Amino acid sequence: MGTKKAITTPAEVSAFALPEGRLKARRAVKSKHGAGLSLEARAGKSTKLWMYRFNLGGQQREMMLGSYPAMTLKRAREEHATAVELVKKGLDPRKQRASEKANNLSAWTMRNAFERWIEHYQQTPGRKQQQPPTAKTVSQQRGRWRRNLAPLLADFYVRDVSRRLIIDVLEQASKKGKVEARHSLNLLRQLLRYCQIREQIEVNPTDGLTPSDIAASASPPRKRYLSLSELHQLWQAIDDARADTEGKATTAVLSIPVANALKLLILTGARRGEVASMRWDEIKKDIWTIPAERTKSRRQHQVYLSPLALKLLDEQRHLGVGEFVFASTQGTGNPIHPDSLSTTIARLQGRSSKEHNVAAPLNHLHHFTVHDLRRSFATQATEVLMADPFLVETMLAHAPPKLIGTYNHAKRWKSQVIVWLSWGELIAQKVASSPTSNANSFKSVSPTMMTSSESEPELDASPNNQRSAGTIVSNSQASAPPDFITFIDIEASGLKQPDSYPIEIGWADTLGNSDAFLICPLPQWTYWDEDAESLHGITREQLQEEGVSVDEAVKRLEEMLGVETVFCDALAFDGFWLDRLFKAAGIEPSFQLADVYQLYGALGAERATRLGNIIPSYS
Repeated sequence: MGTKKAITTPAEVSAFALPEGRLKARRAVKSKHGAGLSLEARAGKSTKLWMYRFNLGGQQREMMLGSYPAMTLKRAREEHATAVELVKKGLDPRKQRASEKANNLSAWTMRNAFERWIEHYQQTPGRKQQQPPTAKTVSQQRGRWRRNLAPLLADFYVRDVSRRLIIDVLEQASKKGKVEARHSLNLLRQLLRYCQIREQIEVNPTDGLTPSDIAASASPPRKRYLSLSELHQLWQAIDDARADTEGKATTAVLSIPVANALKLLILTGARRGEVASMRWDEIKKDIWTIPAERTKSRRQHQVYLSPLALKLLDEQRHLGVGEFVFASTQGTGNPIHPDSLSTTIARLQGRSSKEHNVAAPLNHLHHFTVHDLRRSFATQATEVLMADPFLVETMLAHAPPKLIGTYNHAKRWKSQVIVWLSWGELIAQKVASSPTSNANSFKSVSPTMMTSSESEPELDASPNNQRSAGTIVSNSQASAPPDFITFIDIEASGLKQPDSYPIEIGWADTLGNSDAFLICPLPQWTYWDEDAESLHGITREQLQEEGVSVDEAVKRLEEMLGVETVFCDALAFDGFWLDRLFKAAGIEPSFQLADVYQLYGALGAERATRLGNIIPSYS
């Protein structure tokens, strides 16, 4: 080492060189942590070595702390300080470093951990669906890792990932999108639990962490659905933007497959991915069977195809051959991409770029998405067609509530077919028709009692037009029409249960008998939906002035309907409201309600629907 002055500055470190004719040379380095630190240069080596010489147990030993320039003077002094402290405790810093290196070799980085976890994840059944995630879900998880997490976490050892670090990373992700940030938190929770079980960490730093902690609280669920008028405008915009007969697609037009796929979304309420990847071998006559691997619930699902839906598919058959119904026009043999349906809806509203296109055909409509078409089907089928809500949920392939799913496995397929048929007819008449033939039909079709100037006496009548109470229709579908049929319709203060109550009742039979009256609400019946008021055009004040009492309403029904079966088109709602009325009067009804769909087999859907329109209104 000689008597040369110890190195004190980075410049001296850089200037230190091997003297001519020497193979190795060292020079002491000043450190406030004590003696023993030096810098060594060797012949034929461009780097220099930081060395530490120490005395342990009466023996001289040394170790290499690092190399220059990779390790700076400042860093070398820090490493020297760590080694000095170990020596003071009687520990050999060389063995300590070897132990740390061994730990590092067995420790996972977050990058290693993610690759191990994602392989495990894609092969492990979920708790709810009891099946491994789809390829799409796995791809989404990889995308979240790559975009939101890997840039800041990939190189950290799992053991060094703190709760504070996770919050910082996810807060940045939340600024891009709250939904993605919530999904990323869930990904990290699963990933770090996987690491915890494999003893890479003792405590999962995401435990107890909620979306609100990362500024990613869930937004209120979307409620947007399209009215029949809006659906008509969308249908017309699709037709106007369709490609020409040669199938040429530009930014100003739609390819025919995309146009027809959007229309099928309206007609079926299916998910965009299910429609986009629809295959010909999934269609048998008028039934589309979606295999389990293509549904979100991972259960096979059937959809009835109305005549209008079949017409769209027939057009697709003439466009070419291939396994996919909605094949891409690029000639790749692949189906259209689900995102093309979303971007088309956005473009028709002028929302496909940051600068909104005010000239877009649907720019004037309140913002909606492709998924809102599915909500539109569900809402309109329930409100306009008065379909049973649980039945509609089944038609959407939603999992039923736990108790119903556990104890009731009935699919009610025949009832589903009727609703899809009725929906298809409604779309054909109110949505897909031309503007001229549909000029005055933009008001939503409501369950308001419809007026007919005369009944339709197509069924056999009893002599002298007398009502007979002897015919009862069973709960199974009738094979032959009864001698006469009675229909009932009920308006209420709203749809909310158990708060709503009946405000108007009308009934009529095929012999020409009928009655309609308002009901004065009881003092405890306070719930009132203003939207319902605007729909049926009856005010609460009118009920109080013109309505009959609850007892009088029940008396009039009992006197005329006797012990027969009375048909309605909204059994779940009408049954609830009648039950509330009769309980308020303190008696049990002598007649029973049945679903009008039971008549469809005997009468045909069209005729049963026409007969249902004979119910009078109060006004």
